[in-house]
Amino acid sequence: MHSAVLLKAEVKALQAANEQKKRRERKRKRRIMQGGSLSIQEGEDILHSAKVDAQVYIEVASESSQQVGSKGQQRRCGQSIQAIKQGHIQNVKSAAVTYNVPRTTLRQRIQGMASQRDSIPNSCKLTPYEESAIVQYILDLDLRGFLPRLQAVQEMADLLLSERGESPVGINWTTNFIKRRTEIKAKFSQKYDYKRAKCEDPKII
Repeated sequence: MHSAVLLKAEVKALQAANEQKKRRERKRKRRIMQGGSLSIQEGEDILHSAKVDAQVYIEVASESSQQVGSKGQQRRCGQSIQAIKQGHIQNVKSAAVTYNVPRTTLRQRIQGMASQRDSIPNSCKLTPYEESAIVQYILDLDLRGFLPRLQAVQEMADLLLSERGESPVGINWTTNFIKRRTEIKAKFSQKYDYKRAKCEDPKII
């Protein structure tokens, strides 16, 4: 219960910090529009943001070029379903051939199964604020000399989800979460390395 209170406090703190950042950004823009000057730090922040935005644009453009084929197939799949519903095409096989989409995929869409692009992966059930709160909680434990446990991480995630009435995370969620969050990955590997080194110590053997 105490952990849940701390995690909710972390989430609220992150949300408040984000809102404060947005307010500063709006205030700075108003000052620029009114002919005001910027501080050196604000100028550096703008340059940094521009570099980050440029990098994000490059990554998004590269990713988009790789997904053109996938998006085209999704569009054709939607058109083929519409053609079947309107009676222009009588069966799935003919629609798949006409619109050049896999027959299995088309049948799954007709049955209501969402595409992989539109479905939310089980590993991303938490919001960014909730994930950051768990990460901060683990780092705080590490600073106090406590080794984090995988089960404790899963319990923290389930607590946050239960507050929103959501179902618990999956079996592999904790492992995937630690792999995605590099800032805490080392904290768990240290525990494993220590045990392995202890078992391999000739004095103990």
